[in-house]
Amino acid sequence: MVENNSTVKVEGLYSEETVQHLHQRIKTDPIGAYLEEVTARFRCLFEQPGWDPGDPLCIWMGLETAVTCFPAEQMIQRGLEAEDWQSLNDTNFQSVRLQTFGLRLNPGEEFWYFFQALAAIAVGDDGLMEWIFPAGMEKKVPKKVYPLYRVGAPLLAGLWYQDRALLEFAVPNGETFAASKKPQWDRAVISYLLALCRRDVKEAGKQLQTLCQTVTRVDVSWEKEPFLPAHGLYRLAARVLSGEEFDQLAMPDYKTFSRGYARWRGTPSGTLALPYPEPMEFVNKALTGVWPPRQC
Repeated sequence: MVENNSTVKVEGLYSEETVQHLHQRIKTDPIGAYLEEVTARFRCLFEQPGWDPGDPLCIWMGLETAVTCFPAEQMIQRGLEAEDWQSLNDTNFQSVRLQTFGLRLNPGEEFWYFFQALAAIAVGDDGLMEWIFPAGMEKKVPKKVYPLYRVGAPLLAGLWYQDRALLEFAVPNGETFAASKKPQWDRAVISYLLALCRRDVKEAGKQLQTLCQTVTRVDVSWEKEPFLPAHGLYRLAARVLSGEEFDQLAMPDYKTFSRGYARWRGTPSGTLALPYPEPMEFVNKALTGVWPPRQC
């Protein structure tokens, strides 16, 4: 395994000439510039003593740049403009997997991955959703967790698995949260989940509309057009409600929700929209394969 204090040999990687070159490429070809930079970083890591592509820590060291610089915005916009829903879904699949990989190194932090679980539902990555929140999850959520996640995670898992015992614990906490003076957007997320618990389709549609409108004023680390967690909440309804009930659920009418993408609801391929070249094939496998169980 690569030691944490190892020094990556990056001579020339971030020279003034190279940085200027990358900046110019970003203007005209952000996806190509991204691949060029992340591949160069990987080649540097490969030279380190003890490098093991099967070690999660080693993979994460290489993925650090891939996570922070993945050109999701440009690729999503391209898919939206072309109405290429499969391409859009593949981009979102890759983005969500990249953002969730950190949980493999911090298995006790799953409640901070509430948005990632919703995004996994949006792209049809049910296995990832259930990897983040396995069946039979603990009712008690650590107090250090952000309140929305602390209240929302048990509600989400309870609805997903139709776990009555978990919902009996989660619903009262959700009702208290929804009636509080928490931010409107946070309350809309919880109110939507509560509406699904009650099978109140009209109220669910109202709250989803509010959520999509108010997310523009919230600082979240997700692309907002479309806002993928909102699509996850919509697809969650398809799992919870009957077909007739789901057909009555109003789609949000706002720029943060793509009705075309929502109507598509195709079968996810689990394909990366931007596969990584040599020497990064193992990253492609790490992102698309079945992840080992977490040791919680």
